[in-house]
Amino acid sequence: MKELFNSPNQTDMIVEDVTSETLNELDWAMNLEICDLINIEKINSIELIRGLYLLLVSSLPFLSMVLEVAKENSLFGASFFSQSCSVNYIFYKVSRVIIGLPVEEIVSLVLGLPPLEIYELPTFVSDLEIYKVALNLYLRQFFNLDKADPIVFNTFDKLESKVVKHMRKLWNVLTIGPAIPSIYLDKRMEGDKDYGHNLFEPSEDPYIKWLNTRETGSVVYLSFGTIVVYTNEQMDEVAIALRQSNKYFLWVVREEEMIKLPNSFIEETFDKGLGVTWCSQI
Repeated sequence: MKELFNSPNQTDMIVEDVTSETLNELDWAMNLEICDLINIEKINSIELIRGLYLLLVSSLPFLSMVLEVAKENSLFGASFFSQSCSVNYIFYKVSRVIIGLPVEEIVSLVLGLPPLEIYELPTFVSDLEIYKVALNLYLRQFFNLDKADPIVFNTFDKLESKVVKHMRKLWNVLTIGPAIPSIYLDKRMEGDKDYGHNLFEPSEDPYIKWLNTRETGSVVYLSFGTIVVYTNEQMDEVAIALRQSNKYFLWVVREEEMIKLPNSFIEETFDKGLGVTWCSQI
């Protein structure tokens, strides 16, 4: 069956282009060394592991070249997906052209699950112009996934049993979710309280103190993430819904998107809500 990306050379060119474009668009605070690692042409697999004693190399699937490094040096290589199996299985089907683009009708993911409406799918697969860069990066993940010894997903079997069972027919799938710091689960790892890294600088606003003054379960949390771009009309709709809900809310909106908020929104909701540019997600 024809694949969306037919060869390593083609996908390498795509990921090189879209990685540079994505880094520029998001203005990520990365140092030069990290950017060099992401750029495929600057990677020297021998230099990466020289002098190190390693048994397994694990990486996010965006950095698919890491699996090549592992195999070249007789190491186990694992790919870790932070999203659910269902979401990634959608991207996999798109990458193999099992699902055509743009998606304009309901999608049947696996036998036994109800069909998914367009609004239930990742926006990347329906709006190709706005999310072209992100979509290419997501699809690029599946180019050499067969080289991974295990493929690890942030989920658990009972949550997505049918999808997990189906994906295990394709790969050696391990489910380890929920992948959150130990302090929120079994507390076996002392000091494991956060992820240790934020893509953007956390807001300096005292949102934690503000949250602590509210009753448990009384605050609506909204986050637009690091990539998604909303229109002014969509921002207006969300703002109206929050205002009419009469609920406390914490709204995370990237700084460059803040200008799209309705002029009167902050004044009208200052006693109910708090807007920040970034915050801890746990």
